[in-house]
Amino acid sequence: MLKRKKILVILSLLFAIVFISFSVTLAQEQNQEYPIDKGLAKCINSDSSTAGMRDCFSEAYDMWDKELNKIYKDLMKKLSPKGQKTLKEAQTLWIKYRDAEFKLNDEIIGNKDGTTL
Repeated sequence: MLKRKKILVILSLLFAIVFISFSVTLAQEQNQEYPIDKGLAKCINSDSSTAGMRDCFSEAYDMWDKELNKIYKDLMKKLSPKGQKTLKEAQTLWIKYRDAEFKLNDEIIGNKDGTTL
């Protein structure tokens, strides 16, 4: 069971690397930034205060989340039922890893005075 989990984690990481590489290559070929990133830069340039940047990043995060979900759904449509199950399992494991990583970061930062490590 542990070996299967390792394989799924590796598959999810490979998927993320391929997706990011494809996106970066596509943006480089088009010699342009992704529209969400352009909007983020424009937003930050219009309000570079801490609150303004927080709002800009929050808005960009929401847009990237929608984009990721759209791509995920498109990919699920193209996969076989077995592939869909594997992708779903890999994503579930990645979410557990992500949440554990955030929890660890909170523990580390929570034990420090101030906001810097």
